Amino acid sequence: MAGRPPKIQTARNSFDAVRLSSDNLVTAMRPYLTISYRNTTQALRRKQAERIVSYSFMTLIGSWEELVDLAYLKYLIGAASPNGTRPTLVVPRRSSLLDAARLLTGNPQFNPSQHYHAWPSWSRVVRDANRHFQNGVPFSSVSQADRALLGYAQVIRNRVAHRSKKCINSFLASARPHLGLPHNAVLPQGMDAGRLLSAPVAHLFPIIPNQIYYGAYSDLLYRISRVIAP
Repeated sequence: MAGRPPKIQTARNSFDAVRLSSDNLVTAMRPYLTISYRNTTQALRRKQAERIVSYSFMTLIGSWEELVDLAYLKYLIGAASPNGTRPTLVVPRRSSLLDAARLLTGNPQFNPSQHYHAWPSWSRVVRDANRHFQNGVPFSSVSQADRALLGYAQVIRNRVAHRSKKCINSFLASARPHLGLPHNAVLPQGMDAGRLLSAPVAHLFPIIPNQIYYGAYSDLLYRISRVIAP
């Protein structure tokens, strides 16, 4: 039907598909994440498997960011979540995704083919949502604890993508609470984003037998996806 807003279900389905693909790749890597002499004769070494885990995580985060962005813009043009919920707008409904993007960015010349919009933190998402939706819902419905974990996820993702001193230092600070270390402790040798994501969950998340940090973050993003796009 002409004029019907694009469905948020489509965006959520796309995220679910990427998540499943990334999760399956990490599952395939699990046998190679354990140190053993036998692994030295196999096609993949531990460090290679950890790198694949980190790249899978970066893909997962990219898909998550796309879901957040699309859900936000589609809500601005009047779309409903998969269960039929529509946030109450406190601004006039936008006529198109481009119109919505220009409202969000404050740039009347914004062109998605030339420009890129990304939120640096969930607090910025909520700040914007409070300007466009009543009480910032559904984006403000994410708990403070989950917002902190989203912050860690972004830091880990940035460390996979960049080798700047800022990204490295941010990663070191974020890795310590995952490992239960004090703020000034030296990380174990070889600890990078791939090794952290491949480590068994011991802090910050509920302990689930045999779960690694990649899996904990994947579950977190899935759960929050149902908060912002129920």
